[in-house]
Amino acid sequence: MRKKMLGVVLGCTLGGLQAQAAEFRCQDDVPVVNYSRHEQRLVDQFWDETLTYLDQYLGALKTPTGHCKDSAEATIQTYDSKTGKQQTRCIMKYRDMQLLAKHVKAVLAEPDKAKACFDPQKDYMAFPLYTPSKTVQALSPVSKWINRPLLTDYFEKIGGDISAAGLELNKNFLAVTSRTDTGKHFRKDVSANTLENPRGESTHHDGEDSRNHFSSNRSEYPRGGWTPDAREHSGKDFGENTSEHPRGGWNPHSSEQFSKDVSIRGLPTLWSSVGWIPFYAENADAGSERFRGGYLYAEVMGPWGNLRIKDIDGETVGAEIGMTVQLFNTFYPFHYHHPQEIYMTLTKPQCIDQNKYMVIHWDSDEFKHQRVENGWTVEIDGSDGRWQQWFANQDPNKEWLTYFERNAIHAFNALEGCNQTIENSGLVTVWARSTSQDNEQSTRLCRNAEGGKLLMPGDKAVCDLHDWVAK
Repeated sequence: MRKKMLGVVLGCTLGGLQAQAAEFRCQDDVPVVNYSRHEQRLVDQFWDETLTYLDQYLGALKTPTGHCKDSAEATIQTYDSKTGKQQTRCIMKYRDMQLLAKHVKAVLAEPDKAKACFDPQKDYMAFPLYTPSKTVQALSPVSKWINRPLLTDYFEKIGGDISAAGLELNKNFLAVTSRTDTGKHFRKDVSANTLENPRGESTHHDGEDSRNHFSSNRSEYPRGGWTPDAREHSGKDFGENTSEHPRGGWNPHSSEQFSKDVSIRGLPTLWSSVGWIPFYAENADAGSERFRGGYLYAEVMGPWGNLRIKDIDGETVGAEIGMTVQLFNTFYPFHYHHPQEIYMTLTKPQCIDQNKYMVIHWDSDEFKHQRVENGWTVEIDGSDGRWQQWFANQDPNKEWLTYFERNAIHAFNALEGCNQTIENSGLVTVWARSTSQDNEQSTRLCRNAEGGKLLMPGDKAVCDLHDWVAK
């Protein structure tokens, strides 16, 4: 009788799990490739670090901070004209963020299904993807195998100040992206010296508080990053599912190659193998030439990234998650876009005002507005030092998370403070958008109201907003 009851319970449980199983539909441009055993190991290594990145990101969003009880607290305006103060909100109160979290959770719960939509983009043809330098490429056998063109070669051919800035950033990419602090809002960093100490012995003795906000699961990860022979020594193939998750989902505690540091120090394969884009290098309207050469972004998950999922159970996946890098002594001019955007600051500043940013809702009383056909003209006047009250300091501990609502005007300022040398400066973030498959996706730059290509924080600017029309 007990065996019979056990069979009934087990059958019901399995049936329930099957009923909950999600259906993933990939984008049409995800290729089906038959890899060799060696290539599959490399793809699996890339995929594993992608899962770590997504897991850490989801944990950060859902762990309470500030005044929030059920999620992280995000800055949504650095200056609210009604109060003269910053405005914050619990980030998971937004419906688009609830869907983003739901879809990332589905990926982590059923990684084998989601993996069908994963593309290392080795021969991606939609647009060029790059690796910053030979030094970065050497961080992982995966990056060497993908063998993307180098940004150092790209910028060598451009010439001028754009070239100089691009070479400065990409030759020093490792130094800039390593200057991060993920100890407070990501899981405890037990492998901060993964690159310098590949066997994983901990040398992290700075006495920092190891508490974190990225997961309610406080278990320690195995120490150390992935090494080429890690699975060989353990007798397990890279493609083998070693998870003990009750639904067969991804379990970070089962894989020795995972670390908890989401920067290049903890995930060298991900940061060296993802495709980097010099987004503004060839855009003559994108401000100073130093900024145009000194800005990069990469997309891990999303319509143009490695993990390209069209929908899950028929529900459109809007999650677009990656990272950005900005060179010091640059200003990312005022800009806006329809999709909501989220930034988590990773760079550990040398001084409190090293990196600053602003975000103000487009319809704020701080700006002037005029209705035009199919949109609005928004006039920004930061002259006479007025702009300074709009900007807030960025750091990975306190001012670490921000959420930009649709068409919010925002900018990133790495001009002032102690930005003096490449080794101790720059701005590195975890970047995301939550509605990457609806409406217009283009990032639009505001223009100088008095003409000219250059736009600085104190200049008068005009932003030409388009109406958002639901599809």
